[in-house]
Parts: sequence; structure tokens; C-alpha cells
Amino acid sequence: MNLKNKTVIITGGKRVGRAVALALADKGCNIVLTYNSSKEIIEKTIKEIEKKDVKALAMKTDVTNSDDVKKLMKTVYEKFGSVDVLINMASFFPKIRFEDLTEEDFDKNISVDLKGAYLCSLEAAKYFKKNKISKIINFSDWAIDRPYSSYLPYMIAKGGVVTLTKNLAKELAPNVFVNAIAPGQVLLPENIDAKQESHLR
Repeated sequence: MNLKNKTVIITGGKRVGRAVALALADKGCNIVLTYNSSKEIIEKTIKEIEKKDVKALAMKTDVTNSDDVKKLMKTVYEKFGSVDVLINMASFFPKIRFEDLTEEDFDKNISVDLKGAYLCSLEAAKYFKKNKISKIINFSDWAIDRPYSSYLPYMIAKGGVVTLTKNLAKELAPNVFVNAIAPGQVLLPENIDAKQESHLR
């Protein structure tokens, strides 16, 4: 896929997403970054991207809300003329001890990490129909096979992302390629203790 002038939507972009956005901008992609509460960080990245002579846009979007997601895709299409690549990276991963877990903790992780990817993929697919080739890239986590303790709802959600990816690949074939990436230790979760970090390295 020739990336020049393709429009890429990245949900979440203040950590690994920022690096992905800058790398794709170097390839000539127009970049859209979504945020919920990280406006200042995302807008700073957008300014860096614009210096690379490509188009860029930051949009406040609650990926767990279908109306917000519909507005995102519609705005991007109207501004850039296409939606070519969707990268689902929005994530929520608080450290919570097993004995302190609540129903709300499960719901929050499933909503952001799994439902968000689901909603964005469904809506993006409507615009993909205008393209010969499109792509969805979902971010899972290598730790679904070597889980961190105290991150149970997050691990469940990221495991679901893998299943979502496999099913989307079948539903959207042959013109939409769907893959998942399970990054290794790029940035460890915040507040991880020394014992756990030693085990993971």
C-alpha cells in the first residue's frame, strides 16, 4: 500500500501512538489523532506533524460513544476526502489489585480497549467501501500471554482485541486488511514494581 497522501486515524496518541504518528507522517500520510483528556499533548504532536508538510488534525473523541465515533469519521472524510487506515490504540490500564477489583473496573477497560476498537472499526468500514484497499491495525499487548498482575480487566480486553481482529479480517476481506500488533516492552505500565519489572525483562 502506497502511503503517500493516505489518511490515517490513530485513536490515542500520547505514548506509543505519538511515535507511530510521526513515523507515518514521514511516509507522507495525513494524520488524525484522537484524544479524550490529553488535548495539550496531542496538539503538540499535531504541530510536529504539520512541520513534515502533511495535513494533521486533532479531535476530541470518546471512542466508547457511537455518536462521537460517527462524528469523527464524517469529519475526517469531509476534511481529507478519504479514510484509508484506522489504528486502534486508545487504551486504559490502571493498576488495581485483584482483591480491589469492581464491576466498574471491568466495564471501563472493556469499553475503552475493546468496545472502542469495535465501534471505530464498524464506522470506518463504511468509508472504506470507497477504497480499493484499506487497513485496520489493532494494538493488543504481548502480555496477554505473559500477563502482568494487577491488570486483569486490561488483559481481558486486550485478549478480546485479538479475537476482534481475527473476525474483522474475515468480515471485511478481501479489500480491507486487518491485523493486530502486540508490542513488547516499549513503555511498561505506570507504577509497576521492581519485582514485576525484573520478571518481565
